[in-house]
Amino acid sequence: MFTDARSHLLALLLGLLLVGAFGCSHPWNALPEGSYERGKSEAEGGATLDAIEDLKLFIRRNPQDPLADDAQFLVGKSYMETEDYPVAAVEFEIMQVDYPSSELADDAAYLEALSYVKQVPDYRLDQTITKKAMDKLNHYLKTYPSGKHVKEVHDELDQLQAKLDRKHFDSAAFYERRGHLVAANQVLENILEESPNSPLRPKILMLKGQTDLKLKNYQDAVTALRELVDRWPDFVDHGKAERLLKKAQKAQKVAGGDAS
Repeated sequence: MFTDARSHLLALLLGLLLVGAFGCSHPWNALPEGSYERGKSEAEGGATLDAIEDLKLFIRRNPQDPLADDAQFLVGKSYMETEDYPVAAVEFEIMQVDYPSSELADDAAYLEALSYVKQVPDYRLDQTITKKAMDKLNHYLKTYPSGKHVKEVHDELDQLQAKLDRKHFDSAAFYERRGHLVAANQVLENILEESPNSPLRPKILMLKGQTDLKLKNYQDAVTALRELVDRWPDFVDHGKAERLLKKAQKAQKVAGGDAS
């Protein structure tokens, strides 16, 4: 009885070892190292780092192969999978330079820009990379005005512009609190001019009107506050905006200006 039990246990252990040996085998192991097929299989199977190695080796050996552009594109996507966005951006740029006539060039240009978008920090931090991302997105629109990703690019640009507007607005508010009214006013004017559709426009107009009043720029205050009152009746401080508008109109009249 003990012999039968021991034999059964040994058979079970052998079965587990065989499962482990063959269960860990991957389909790409049968493919030649440095081949496009192996790299693609590894990329699709989640072996991202192995895919990058094999795809790069394939490109080095076969730079003029009809699949070289596809391989370079997969290298960029693989780096995105690992969240190594700076390197991904470089690989997508290489793909466009080396294979400009590729059918994948449109996608590569979009993913290059997206690789920069993925690096954008919190709005309170330095926004140099944000501007770089916006440059890349705008380059896509210029290069592919009817491209496959035009809508996504416009959406990304809107979100990044809103981030910059928030940073600039906070800077203006900081200047205003510290009494640096001219600096605050200049920043606010820049936002209003450069980002006319900003979701922060009501708040920007409110602060602009308040700053202009303090600077005795009554006409500018009237212009900003009138736009706010007329266009955003549901603005949280609409009542305050109305009172400030009347104050600005009265001050302008006293000063001898046109309060219309």
